[in-house]
Amino acid sequence: MTTTTAAPTTTTKAYVIDKAGAEPTLQTITLAALGPDEVEIDMQYCGLCHTDCHMRNNDWGISTYPMVAGHEGTGVVSKVGTRVAELKVGDAVGIGWIRNSCKQCDACLVGKDNLCGAYYQGTYLGEGAGGWGRGGCQLQGCFAKVMHVDARFAYKLPAGIALDAGAPLLCAGVTVWEPIVNFVKPGTRLGVVSLGGLGHMAVKLGSAVGAEVTVLSSSANKAKQSAEMGAHHFVQYTRQGELEACAAKFDVIIDTCPAKLDLDAILGCLKFGGTYVRVGIPHKEAQTVSTGLIPLIFTGKKIAGSIVSGSANTNAMLRLAASHNIACDVKVVPFTELTSTMDALSKGEAGGHFRYVMKWD
Repeated sequence: MTTTTAAPTTTTKAYVIDKAGAEPTLQTITLAALGPDEVEIDMQYCGLCHTDCHMRNNDWGISTYPMVAGHEGTGVVSKVGTRVAELKVGDAVGIGWIRNSCKQCDACLVGKDNLCGAYYQGTYLGEGAGGWGRGGCQLQGCFAKVMHVDARFAYKLPAGIALDAGAPLLCAGVTVWEPIVNFVKPGTRLGVVSLGGLGHMAVKLGSAVGAEVTVLSSSANKAKQSAEMGAHHFVQYTRQGELEACAAKFDVIIDTCPAKLDLDAILGCLKFGGTYVRVGIPHKEAQTVSTGLIPLIFTGKKIAGSIVSGSANTNAMLRLAASHNIACDVKVVPFTELTSTMDALSKGEAGGHFRYVMKWD
């Protein structure tokens, strides 16, 4: 009689959110056995994104609990699966919003896994997220000390990218990089709405590809920071007449604001034929938008959504960041302060920086 031995599982410490709004608590979780196409990663840092706060509170109505959040992780490969050839033990890698995809559809075959026709698997999405969480991965986010993830989505970090300041590139960076790749070229007049975690990366990456960048912010004190990051112009859109002065000015607008704004007012800032790209996601009650079809059709303006980047564009962004010395402006905080840091971020308190990055001791 032949017997088989089950592949060993792995236990690790992780910060678990047991229910909507609950404080993340340090617990021991069990990871499934390492698959042949997976790598095991000793996690070192994780950027804290507004998405993690929204998912903690189920603001978007797609969370599944208990949950281990986090999707801007960096660490070092500690084990490789039997079929993994592109990574080795000791490699520094980053993990983002996607942990797997079908690898067979037209999009996946060209590295556009973020548009996987069979739905990509979100890093910590469970059944509440529909097709993007069908794998039940709600306990597999980057708030864990050890992760198992498909090697295709463990991005080898180029030399020059630090594990701490580089962590938010895996979400904040790729989220704005995707519309830059799709719609921006040298000389493009690019408007960036809101200078936060996403917005400051849009300024840096947009400037790096040769765009003429204007920041549109509600806060006058962001003007100096915008210029330091490479923005050419600044508009405080809450001041009377400022937004109207931008009529028909931009070829592309990337809206990173997590709140709902006046869409018609923003569209008025586009040239005829221009493109408005929304990447900031507001609360579920504020996610519907409306505009008139006649002005949209007659001006040829386009409204687009964009979700992170696939593997091809993510790797390209990491190479650009390394060659141009682009990193996020971060404040590193120990994971033991995760709850208070999430609470601060939810209140809009960024600690004088554009991204908190949690560090494992």
